[in-house]
Amino acid sequence: MYCVALTGNIASGKSTALALFKSLGIMTVSADQISRELTTTNTTVLNAIRHYFGHDIFDQQNKLNRRALRELIFNDPTKRRWLEELLHPLIRKEIEKQIKAAQSPYCVIEIPLLLDRSQFPYINRVLLISCDEDTQIARVMARDHCSQHQALLIIKSQPSNRARIDLADDIIINNKGISELKILIKKQHAIYQKLSPT
Repeated sequence: MYCVALTGNIASGKSTALALFKSLGIMTVSADQISRELTTTNTTVLNAIRHYFGHDIFDQQNKLNRRALRELIFNDPTKRRWLEELLHPLIRKEIEKQIKAAQSPYCVIEIPLLLDRSQFPYINRVLLISCDEDTQIARVMARDHCSQHQALLIIKSQPSNRARIDLADDIIINNKGISELKILIKKQHAIYQKLSPT
């Protein structure tokens, strides 16, 4: 299976791009979605998180309070690394499982934190979705209902775009909105269909 990794910083439009590939009949996989499922249904994962972070990040229904967890790991790199070391191997295992079931000419895997291909040997190509910082700030403010200062702090906590650019084979600049993005995704779709051996 020919695999395209889709990556990009927060509010760049990764999820929208993934949905557009899906609308073209392409099998899509979301690392974030797998992470959400693991932290909703996997008892072993939830117990480990409770043991490490404490009961305060669970609500009265005993469900994980994702906002509280995000705030904890945002302010503490050690805790963020611990959570990544817990979840990332499980996420990679599930991605491989889903790829094996793919029936389309190629598949697209959304991996927001992709900075090294070595842990994903099945990736044939990397597509970076990017946008300028002003657009990114506006999108984060609208999505998270936060101030400009808070949005900038969130953005600055992400890996640098330079590292992502160095890793990418293809780059889409997503500044203009959904209509323009649709055109650009269709162009990449045509390219990936030609590159796919099936």
